[in-house]
Order: sequence, then C-alpha cells, then structure tokens
Amino acid sequence: MGARNCGFSVEIDGAETGLCFSAAHFINGHPTCGRLHGHNFVTNVRIKGKPNKLGIVIDFLSAEESVRRIVKEMDHKILLARRHARIRGSVVEFETTDGLMHIPRKGAFVVDKDETTSELLASHILDKLLNEIGLEEYQVEEIQVGVSESGGRSGWAIRTIS
Repeated sequence: MGARNCGFSVEIDGAETGLCFSAAHFINGHPTCGRLHGHNFVTNVRIKGKPNKLGIVIDFLSAEESVRRIVKEMDHKILLARRHARIRGSVVEFETTDGLMHIPRKGAFVVDKDETTSELLASHILDKLLNEIGLEEYQVEEIQVGVSESGGRSGWAIRTIS
C-alpha cells in the first residue's frame, strides 16, 4: 500500500519571527485573571492549503508582515473587550475585580470580542488577517492563529476557507 499526500501547510513561529506584543488585560469574573495583569504575548500562524503554480501555499513574508501590523496595534496597551470599555472623550473607563479604572484613550486597545482571553485575541487577529491578506492567488483551505500568554499555554482560533 502506497503513501498518499494528505496536504501541505506553512507555519510562522511568532517567537522566531518577532510576532510578539506586550499588553495588559483581564478576564472579567475569573478568580485570578479578573485583576489587571500583563503578558508578553507571542502570535503563531498555520496556513493549510494546496501549493500554487510556484509551489507555495502562501507567501511567508506577506503573511508575516500582515500579522506584524496587526499585533503592533496592541503592543504596550491595555486590551479591553468591547463590552467592558466605556469611552468618554479622551478617557476609557473599565471595571476589573479591583474596581473602576480610568486610562487615557491612547493607552487602550478595544477588541471587538466579549473578553480578552488568548482564544479571543487569536480570533481578533485572525479576523483582521483575513481582511488584510489577499488569498486570490492561493488555494488556502484553513488558517489557524495562536496567541501564547506564557509557559507553553496558548489559545487558537481556526477558520476554514471555502
């Protein structure tokens, strides 16, 4: 019985390529993570598909630069889920386990998700990536984005491309 090819994928290792960002966040209602705290996040990307006429699933550099632009927006900010952020002019107000906080608007990044867990940050990055990269010349079948908080723990978002 012969072996058959099951598919191809490319992976962009965020630690090796510098797809990292430092940010603070909290998870409302969590006993420990409900407090404002920070991480040095690392973003990893896997793209599955069929090679195009050049033999590539997707251009590494193009995908990497797109992710770099996306994560740079979140670097050195307080990440807030849309439901927690109350924007009042140049100030953002939000409440954590420790109480009500106010910060300058430019110090916050509001994520269009219900929380700022690793999984939902990965989903945010994936949503933006899908809007930014051109897939027309590729046969991409699936894109996965993982966001690692620390110590080998990461949350992933996965989208099938049809």
